[in-house]
Parts: sequence; C-alpha cells; structure tokens
Amino acid sequence: MKNKEYPIILGMKPPNKQGIGIKSKLGSGYNLYILDEDMTHQYAQLHFCNKEAIDRMIELLQRMKELWEREENR
Repeated sequence: MKNKEYPIILGMKPPNKQGIGIKSKLGSGYNLYILDEDMTHQYAQLHFCNKEAIDRMIELLQRMKELWEREENR
C-alpha cells in the first residue's frame, strides 16, 4: 500500500501532519492542504468555494465532537 493510501490521522504522536490554507488558483475560494511535517507529501486537499462551505465543514466537525463527547460520557 502506498503512503498516500493510508488514512489521514491528525492528533497522533508524534505530530507529523500540518494544514495550510491558501487562496485558490482556480479563481475563487480557498484550498486547505494536509501535508507531512516537511511539506514533501500532500495527503489531502479540500477546496472551499465560499465561506458557507467552510461554515458547514466547521458545523460537521462540531457535531462529530459532540457525538464523541456523548459517547465518552456513557
């Protein structure tokens, strides 16, 4: 299995991934890149066409965190 086929694991120790957000070259929006710590390999790229798309991603992550917290408190 190639390195790029493994799941992206954020929060692992030692930390070995970083996220970089930059203005898209597509003309609108921003890209979020997940890279290794020395920026030689790209693991993921998310393109956000508008701010609403970023808000929806944030909402999704917040709901996932709430689910995790509910499961921990059972």
